[in-house]
Amino acid sequence: MQQTPLAAWRATARGVATPMSVRGRAPPKPARGSIFGTAIGSPRGGFWGALTESPPRTPPLQPTPSTGEAPLPFSLQADAPINEEPEHEDAAVLGTAVVDAEGRALAVPERAPTAALREIATALAAEARPALAPAPRDAEVPTTFAVFPSHLYDFSTAVVLITFHQRSTGTAAMQKVQSWPRRLLNAQPVAAIPVGGDTLRWAPMHADEGEEGHVFALCKDRREVCKVEATTRQSDGTLRRVAVVQATYSPLLVASGFAPPSSLLVYEDPGRHLAQLRKLERDLDGADSELGYVPTAEFVVTPALDKLALEAGTEAAERSWTATKRFLRAVSAHAANCIDRYAALEYERVGARELRPKVSEWRSHVV
Repeated sequence: MQQTPLAAWRATARGVATPMSVRGRAPPKPARGSIFGTAIGSPRGGFWGALTESPPRTPPLQPTPSTGEAPLPFSLQADAPINEEPEHEDAAVLGTAVVDAEGRALAVPERAPTAALREIATALAAEARPALAPAPRDAEVPTTFAVFPSHLYDFSTAVVLITFHQRSTGTAAMQKVQSWPRRLLNAQPVAAIPVGGDTLRWAPMHADEGEEGHVFALCKDRREVCKVEATTRQSDGTLRRVAVVQATYSPLLVASGFAPPSSLLVYEDPGRHLAQLRKLERDLDGADSELGYVPTAEFVVTPALDKLALEAGTEAAERSWTATKRFLRAVSAHAANCIDRYAALEYERVGARELRPKVSEWRSHVV
């Protein structure tokens, strides 16, 4: 069909090519402000690639700092000078030597603050004679010293960990152990502080390069009551540091006497501490009747520790908890043996042989 010029013009207006056309109608230019334009390139990995791995909700926790000071040797004699020289590394007792009124050496916490020990030494020196000298009617009553009377406690409840505190001042510095078949007193007794729990939670902790930090929080009714901080070497999983921190701990509360020093137990060298405990255990079996033991630098655990399931832990956390639990059980076993042996020696010294069978009764509830 031959198109007239008018028909050809109309066809071209409709975008239909004519025999004389060499190209179609040019596309209209986009209006200003149109959504059409040059494509924007997407970032490498896509727009959401950087969010595929969620960052941690909270930063790693910081380890609880230790006191960093050596313990202060002191004597219970009021006129004895305070000796601030460090004890020899091969000493038989754990910590520094504390000498009671009868000349027996007792072990004190290895990492107690020097200032706190100086205050304790001053208080004990001032109260040594009133606290250790019984009333006239008790002058003939046998008296042990710094014994933990385990038979007076009931650990059959939901207890996971037990720390200790020595009552060395005030009316609590003298304890009645029994009234029949004869009276027995215990000067400056050691008291137990039980810690219960039903769940175990994990959180990461800051550590130096080449090490891993883990915090295992013991909770009761969803409330944290105690935590165990563990630092392990990444290469072989060896424990580098362990700290047992109770919820009641703060430097101010310990310094003011509202929290016992044993609310913070730090082991900067766990292997060396176990070696010292083993040596002390052997020495208590020896012929040295002047050697004593106050377990305020240690703790004991119960079989409930093995029943706790770790919540929200990683594989590294599981390995660290296994090594940490092995250390806790080892400290508990050696500390309990030392407690029992020293108590048996004291009961034998004062002639209270009827209490010797009761010394180990608590071991059915302690690892």
